[in-house]
Amino acid sequence: MQGQIETDLERWYDANKMPASQRKVLSAAIVLFSEQGYERTSTMAIARKAGVSQAVLFKYFHSKRDLLHQIIDPIVDNLIPTYVAEFFDNIQHISFVKGHLRTTLREIAHERFYFLYNSKEVVLILLSEFITHEALKQSVLKAVSGQQDRVIRKVWREFRPGPALQNADAFRNFVQLLVTQLVGYFLLVTNISPGHHYDFDADLDRIADNVYLVVTGDDDG
Repeated sequence: MQGQIETDLERWYDANKMPASQRKVLSAAIVLFSEQGYERTSTMAIARKAGVSQAVLFKYFHSKRDLLHQIIDPIVDNLIPTYVAEFFDNIQHISFVKGHLRTTLREIAHERFYFLYNSKEVVLILLSEFITHEALKQSVLKAVSGQQDRVIRKVWREFRPGPALQNADAFRNFVQLLVTQLVGYFLLVTNISPGHHYDFDADLDRIADNVYLVVTGDDDG
């Protein structure tokens, strides 16, 4: 099943009238980079998987690093800002009323995890580059920070959250806790221990409930 990121990348390729052979190289690189890592993947292996010659590969990409950038740059520059906005739009529509927050957290946890998981090849590449390359990290953090501050202002103005979220730092910590828990679980099931059997739905409910407990201190709500 093709994930949202791959679907949006295809639309970006269409908009830029990218040739079919170039798309094949990019698709092959995404699979191999995610499975083997960037350093352990050769241009020869990418060309072979794409069903093209290395001459065709180098017609479109000056180097393996250039190929990687042509995967990452459209996502960072065009897609991530949209995804971040969508995530925080979901967050800002939470009803901060006892009895509703737990359910909404579960819904967000499920939706965001499957968003990542259904595009796991691309996400694994992005996370690897995020950890090792400062410029990419700053670009992503800038997009997140701008949206986060916008949502904090809106939440405080419209929802007037209860005592557990009375200040901006508390709400910011809540968002960061939810994101780190989801990313950590994603890495566990896709990279750290992918052969283990997981009950995604039960695990995601548990993650959401743990975040709820930390934020509210309420084990019964």
